[in-house]
Amino acid sequence: MLKHSDTYATFMMDFASGTLAPGLSLAGELHIALSSEGRLSNRIWEAAAGALLEIGPEEDGAARNLRPKKTVSLPRCDEVLSYDLHSTNWRKSWLAGIDIAPLGSPDARLIKLKDGQSVPRHNHSDFEATVVLAGSFSDEFGNYSIGDIVFSDSSITHAPRVIGGEDCICYVGRQSGWPKRLTYALGVYDA
Repeated sequence: MLKHSDTYATFMMDFASGTLAPGLSLAGELHIALSSEGRLSNRIWEAAAGALLEIGPEEDGAARNLRPKKTVSLPRCDEVLSYDLHSTNWRKSWLAGIDIAPLGSPDARLIKLKDGQSVPRHNHSDFEATVVLAGSFSDEFGNYSIGDIVFSDSSITHAPRVIGGEDCICYVGRQSGWPKRLTYALGVYDA
């Protein structure tokens, strides 16, 4: 997973400039709300963006058109944070021990992994940002707890497992809808 890398800096810069897709933008909001690292990074990038606006030319119509249009209906950050995550309307996933709760858009959902659950080694078909909302998990790249944001794409292969003695609940935002398939060591599965 890409936690502390150029990907994080780029993600936070894009968040501050308002250019992330809606599902990814909500991941940024949740990370900022739950993490002092996120709040600091956001303040830095907002200050940098403000300084650039002061010295740069005024934004023209062409530049405004680069920003993604919010055409999906996602809950607000404060709404997600106020959910009773353990009694959310969870649906069983095709993979044992994993439950999902869609959030009104194909590029955003909650995922719950049961205490002790491991997910088979896999990669993802598109860029996604995962924010830990409750509990914690680990993979080959590190340990992640409440407020941490981690990124994955088709270049990352990992096998997450829940740690810490409680269920792990994460928000997952995607660049362009939920993956049509996940590739596991034992085969390809349509999601």
